[in-house]
Amino acid sequence: MKLLTLKLSLIAGLSVSGGSFCQTSLQDESDLNSDQFPTNHTTIKNNFTEDEKAFDFLSSNKTYGDGIYTINLIATAATPYSSSVTLNYGSKGCIYGSGYFDLPLQLPDGHEIFGVRYAFEDSSSASTEVYLASVDFTGNFVIENTLSSTGDTGYGFIVDYLSPRVVIDNANYKYMIRFYSPTSTTDQKMCAVQLVMDSAP
Repeated sequence: MKLLTLKLSLIAGLSVSGGSFCQTSLQDESDLNSDQFPTNHTTIKNNFTEDEKAFDFLSSNKTYGDGIYTINLIATAATPYSSSVTLNYGSKGCIYGSGYFDLPLQLPDGHEIFGVRYAFEDSSSASTEVYLASVDFTGNFVIENTLSSTGDTGYGFIVDYLSPRVVIDNANYKYMIRFYSPTSTTDQKMCAVQLVMDSAP
């Protein structure tokens, strides 16, 4: 019994000392202004539940804040459309290879896409393309926007503004970015896509 008591005391002592160690890494509460540090748990709860725009990971209505924002998508996150297509990694987050490369999108319902920016490296007369597409749940594929690399001077980008805008409807559609290159050579690299979004259309 004495041995058991001793072991429990040691465990309790370690727990307390560990807790003390963690607490020392936090900012001293006395350094916080009264408006920065809630005085009770009710205040904390209200801050997260009464605001309609508060983040709720169980809700499908995500918010990125009111107004305009951008989403940056790197090409190296894409995957080949089929097993016969080979994806090659280039520098600066770019990819190259002959064929289609798909990047699924998960976007907030009700938000609008009104701008697309495509970054690429184009050092030959050929051109790569990027498509913004929606797919319904019966498999119908609709290209909402297409951008092509231009010129042959190396790194560049092209911007397009959508009219009409694409309104995100997650109940009926899936969304994706599709990269396409007609050649597998390193003079045609696909690098990134930036979506310009409006959360309060």
